[in-house]
Amino acid sequence: MWMDPPDTLILNEYEAHVWRADLALDKYSQTTFLQLLSPEELTRARKFRFEKDRRTFIIARGILRSLIGKYLKINPAAISFHYSRFGKPGILDNNCLRFNISHSENMVLCAFAKKFDIGVDVEFINPDIEVKDIAANFFSVNEIRNLIALPANQQTLGFFNCWTRKEAFIKAVGEGLSFPLDKFEVSLKPGEPAKLLSTDWEPNAVSKWSMYAMTPNENFVGSLAIESAVHEIKFWDYDIRPESVT
Repeated sequence: MWMDPPDTLILNEYEAHVWRADLALDKYSQTTFLQLLSPEELTRARKFRFEKDRRTFIIARGILRSLIGKYLKINPAAISFHYSRFGKPGILDNNCLRFNISHSENMVLCAFAKKFDIGVDVEFINPDIEVKDIAANFFSVNEIRNLIALPANQQTLGFFNCWTRKEAFIKAVGEGLSFPLDKFEVSLKPGEPAKLLSTDWEPNAVSKWSMYAMTPNENFVGSLAIESAVHEIKFWDYDIRPESVT
């Protein structure tokens, strides 16, 4: 699924690109990526209490900037972002390239599309969390029922399938945590396709949105949501060695 990218990036209209980066691979990247960040991003980085979280933010934002720079053929440090009232980022003076980013532990995913809203989420599969308790607070009635119906050894994966699909969808919609997670339903059974099954607010929403499952690495679950039926999704590995940034 995950491939080395071509030298020249071409993103077609009915295509999505998802990039994977393992932050554990290069402990020297932080200094290089710092050079790409804006003053506002540097201020945000300094506010993190723990060095691990600060490093993740710096490298993830640097990766995002370097990729946008490659798609738009501009200096990554010159990119300016704007934010919706719910905090969804966009590129200032460019409404064509849409993107989203997610990270969990050492894994970062960046997703890109043209003109269509897109959301991505990745989560480390923590086997120790109480999936039924969390589901009871956030999932729809049918999702809770479907989760409980799974064999015990599939419930953790089923939970993270559901969680990442919901997160990817609300990130694509762009309304953040104000969006009620229990007002729409997604598939969750391991081995079945990722799908938006229903929403409480728009009967036609299911036909407008596509969902895709991915495995970024062992012990991680990823999901993609896009407001279009894309013809192809390409999965690229990001080389985060310093020389790859320029």
